[in-house]
Amino acid sequence: MLLRLNCADGWMRAVHICGMAAMLMLAAGGVAAVAAEPEAKPAPKAEAPAADAKKPAEPAAEKAAPKLEIVINAEESPESAAWAEKAKAVCQAYYPKLIEELASDGFVPRTSVTIVMKRKYFAPAAASGGTISVSVPHITANPGDLGMMVHELTHVIQAYPGQKANLGWLTEGIADYIRFWKYEPQVAQAPINTKTASYRDAYRTTAAFLGWMSDAHDPHIVRKLNARMRHGGCDETIFKDLLGKSVDELWAEFVAAGAPSSPAALAAMKAKTAKEAGANGEPKGEAKGESAPADAAKPAAPAK
Repeated sequence: MLLRLNCADGWMRAVHICGMAAMLMLAAGGVAAVAAEPEAKPAPKAEAPAADAKKPAEPAAEKAAPKLEIVINAEESPESAAWAEKAKAVCQAYYPKLIEELASDGFVPRTSVTIVMKRKYFAPAAASGGTISVSVPHITANPGDLGMMVHELTHVIQAYPGQKANLGWLTEGIADYIRFWKYEPQVAQAPINTKTASYRDAYRTTAAFLGWMSDAHDPHIVRKLNARMRHGGCDETIFKDLLGKSVDELWAEFVAAGAPSSPAALAAMKAKTAKEAGANGEPKGEAKGESAPADAAKPAAPAK
């Protein structure tokens, strides 16, 4: 670099220009150096999970139990309101089980009922549409008779239209079957007099007939009968259609089996039959032609 201070003014300008040129060259070299460096690559992005990636299955939402709304009308007998509240609690508690027992395709059960307490009434209780009327004198004399409310609530849920023949005995029999074979099976029942009784007697006799039928032929027979009755236009051939036997043939079998009047009587009858079979040397399970279980114990093979 030339630094001659005594030079002409033009010389100094040349030095100044040269100095400026040098500085520009250095700056250009820096830019070139920067350009020569490899470009920085962006950090790889985290890949999103595949749309069809399996996720833990969410627990199924618990289905809410169906509820029954009940209104109490005790205007005629305010003193019976406390009993009516107990009846209300019984009906609301048993309602989900009842509509399950009497379920049928496409049927939507009633969800509201009115209980009316009557000072004078022709029966202990009766159902009509969505109203259950209750005799105050009856519940005064029989305060524990809450089971009759399950019977009447069954009528509300049955909602049968007209039938081809009078099957009122079957309607009442199903209601008492629900009461005495499902709701309060522990209640003792009087023996059925097979010499005078008939399946058309309705109520407890028909209920016992249906209870035996459920055990001996088809555990879902009551539900099937209920479904057919809801369609209307039925007669007694309904039994032949569902079980392959006429109602009279089935009644004859019921009588021959001892006509058990309650779940306890049916259990005792079956225990007696099994005991008699054992006394006669018949292995358990073979009285009805059943084969022995696959895992039945076999004699041990002799040691070699």
